[in-house]
Amino acid sequence: MYFYKLYNTIFKSDLSLSGLGLQKIEPNHHDVEIVLKNTLPNSFDLSPIYKIENKQGYFFRKDIGLYKSINGSLIEVHPFETTEDQLMKENLINFPLALCMSQRGYLAIHGSSICINDYIFVFSGPSHAGKSTLAAFFFSQNHDVFSEDISVIDAKNNMLFPSNRYVKLSPDVATFLNIKGEFEYHSKERNRRGYLLPQENLMPKKVKDIYFLKWSENNEVKKILNKEALQNLLKYSFISESSEDSTKVLNVMSKSNFY
Repeated sequence: MYFYKLYNTIFKSDLSLSGLGLQKIEPNHHDVEIVLKNTLPNSFDLSPIYKIENKQGYFFRKDIGLYKSINGSLIEVHPFETTEDQLMKENLINFPLALCMSQRGYLAIHGSSICINDYIFVFSGPSHAGKSTLAAFFFSQNHDVFSEDISVIDAKNNMLFPSNRYVKLSPDVATFLNIKGEFEYHSKERNRRGYLLPQENLMPKKVKDIYFLKWSENNEVKKILNKEALQNLLKYSFISESSEDSTKVLNVMSKSNFY
């Protein structure tokens, strides 16, 4: 049994996650339990591939398995018989954890985040938009990376919790930015590798700005209106259709600047 602190939450896990930038701790309690369950036959299928609800939700990948999140306190991992152990763990700390944190009352956003002068700046957007690259760039400029892919915010006070300490980059970007600490990372979609960052005892910090990234021929940063900010926040957040989740979005909207 392993214990980790992630997003200001104590996880008790059947799986060792230390190789993914999480640091083991020795607590006297836990908030969420991660349980490895029975394997699925390779013929198993499920549609839609995910469901986000406040009590029970899931994420399914045909080549990996099924992750169930229950009441924000239990994550069940059902791998396929042929699933690689490392691949199963890598996917666990992404969508399934975001779903769990959403069930726990926080706003989980698909985005990286960094800290400058005690304020948090979030970079959100679709895959391939440059979220990890921006986080790595600011890290190379001696700023802390708080999250690489999933940013979790306490919407009541707009405080963002630190995540696990790693980034996923192409080898060219890592070399250019002098990012070291490479570890084995499975990426079938792109030529990316994982890089562990030095462990730091980071504390939650207040979110100041949220940037929505998109490809363009011009380098431009502009403030966006509330309507566009709301559309993007809904698009890139892990939320259900509940009134509680709508309130989380509106709270973050009222306390942050959007670009």
